[in-house]
Amino acid sequence: MEGYGVTCASNIEGPIHKDFRSINLLPLIGLTYAIATAACIPLACQLVKICNLKALYLVSLVIIAVGCILAGTAPNIDCILGGRAIMAVGGSVLYQCAMSFNTIYAQPDELVFTQAWLGAVFAVGLAGGPLIGGAIADSPHTWRWTKKSALIRFRELDWLGNWLHVGTFVLFTVACQQVFNLGTANEGRILPWSLLRRRTVFLTWISTFCAAGACSLVLYYTPIYFVLMRVHSRLDATSRLIPFICAFVLSTLLTGGLIGYIRAYRLAFMVGAALLAVGSGLLHGITPDTTDRAIRAYKAFIGAGIGTIWHLATPVCALILPAEKHLDQAALQSIAQFGGIAAARSAAAVIYHNIGARLLKEAVAGAAYSDEDIRELLSGIRSPILTETNPDTVVLVFEIIVEATARCFSLLVIAGVVCFVAACCMKAEELDFWDAKKLAAPPPGGRRNQSPPV
Repeated sequence: MEGYGVTCASNIEGPIHKDFRSINLLPLIGLTYAIATAACIPLACQLVKICNLKALYLVSLVIIAVGCILAGTAPNIDCILGGRAIMAVGGSVLYQCAMSFNTIYAQPDELVFTQAWLGAVFAVGLAGGPLIGGAIADSPHTWRWTKKSALIRFRELDWLGNWLHVGTFVLFTVACQQVFNLGTANEGRILPWSLLRRRTVFLTWISTFCAAGACSLVLYYTPIYFVLMRVHSRLDATSRLIPFICAFVLSTLLTGGLIGYIRAYRLAFMVGAALLAVGSGLLHGITPDTTDRAIRAYKAFIGAGIGTIWHLATPVCALILPAEKHLDQAALQSIAQFGGIAAARSAAAVIYHNIGARLLKEAVAGAAYSDEDIRELLSGIRSPILTETNPDTVVLVFEIIVEATARCFSLLVIAGVVCFVAACCMKAEELDFWDAKKLAAPPPGGRRNQSPPV
């Protein structure tokens, strides 16, 4: 469910824009969920420590349902964003419950398998989001929105800029409070950043962050590329992600099954990072003549690399940290995953839209196309630019789309390189996942000795 929530909006931006004509807020539909999830994970971790997991899980499902109802019946795009944020609040608790359940009840030899299956199911959810969204986007009977309110002058204010300005000072205040322990003891801080002082925890966190960012870029920008360059429907374009998802799932399960025999976790991270870097470099070099088969192969390399890395941090860190720190590490792992998704999507959007808009304005300078027409095209919406422009200019437009996409994929290369460097800096040690026992003190509440809730 959490994986589906991250990507389910990636292919329905076109119909939403058609109904609400709000191109400025359109990128936030996909970003809202990941950002809100990453923001709520520390609180979710604290709730897991003090609440019954079953009750917390059920409450989170109710919250997700409320968010779905609000987003599904939204009269305007603001309600969609609000509904997505509410869904993310429930989703963050839901995901943290699953991570914490594995961490609390699984032994090290079991944790590698449970985390691998969790990663595989998460990947299936990531794949299901664009596929279901693509089917919805191609359906003429799905969206039934009421008319939006017309507070034109009020809506013309730069609300995004104002909220970002407020957020800057809020983040500064939170950072000071966490660093200097204002109003709380060191062990009671909501953000367990002190764990990052451990070399292994920090480097595995960096690797997970990079892998998550790379995953989000492939899932979001390759369907746009196929929609614009190959004139596929959104569902057909999303189906080109199947090799990526299959490689993701298979490598996740394979790594979970073999890491106990290999024991050298550094080697596993290096192999995953190398696959990610190689696939990213190949995808970054795409041209208008690159075949669909080649692009699918490149994405399979990336998927295999991401799947190898995705779930490894939790079982590795479980063997080097005391048991009372395992839930905090699980929270850090979740922050790395959803924070990486949000950070990569934000940075890629800036690169993709700025470069693409600048080059497209130069290409169609002699025509009367608005900035909204250009932004619609870059968002994967069939713009008049492709239907009303002369053939030579259309060819140039396609080349610009490829150039903007390749620049965006430069972040993939950076993620792969950083991930490989982090893997090389890990300790060259072997961990015994089979025979290790959790001898440290159990988490708060003595849950280690309790039977799992039914």
